[in-house]
Amino acid sequence: MTSSRLHPEIYVTWLSKLLVGDNSCEWSVWYKSHYLYRRLPNNFDSVSYQIKHTALLNQARVMLEAKGKVISTESQNWFEIRGKTATLRGKPDLVAVGDTCIICDAKTGQERSSDVAQVMIYMWAMPYAYPKYKGIGFDGLLIYPDRELSIPSCSITEEFKDSLLELIERVGSFIEARKVPSYAECKYCDISKGDCSDRVEENEQQGSVTIDLF
Repeated sequence: MTSSRLHPEIYVTWLSKLLVGDNSCEWSVWYKSHYLYRRLPNNFDSVSYQIKHTALLNQARVMLEAKGKVISTESQNWFEIRGKTATLRGKPDLVAVGDTCIICDAKTGQERSSDVAQVMIYMWAMPYAYPKYKGIGFDGLLIYPDRELSIPSCSITEEFKDSLLELIERVGSFIEARKVPSYAECKYCDISKGDCSDRVEENEQQGSVTIDLF
């Protein structure tokens, strides 16, 4: 049964895809932030993912500890930043502190722009969430099965901050965000047609035609 949240709650993983355009439907994140709802089931193999992710994370931890870093892992890094508009929540995979400080996330799939955006949000948020990190400029690190991707602290520009805060305000607002329904996005969305009447459940291939002009 659907019910309203007392205060909008937004997760970093929801924002990262919108921030870089991997997803376009702001309404889906707006709805998740404002309502508790019955989620659609999915066929995602969570056990297989967790096994691969844990192995990759352990490799990253060993590598960073070998460089003299003090590591905190997953739930140790949980944060909740409550603002006037909404509460932002997240959980970086690893935080490594030493002569340089690094926020690291492990990804088992193909590289996506939203992976970078997710780590950048963590880099921005952690100094607010934990007093012990106040004033620290975190670097970012993405660990994939076959490569590593570094994100320098200078990536957290004023432009990035403005874009992030504007997105949080739009999603946290009580004015409904923009819907952009499409089969490509809706098939991965866990909001049912009962809660979103515009949900596209079949690939109608709109815009796909055959002509003889070329």
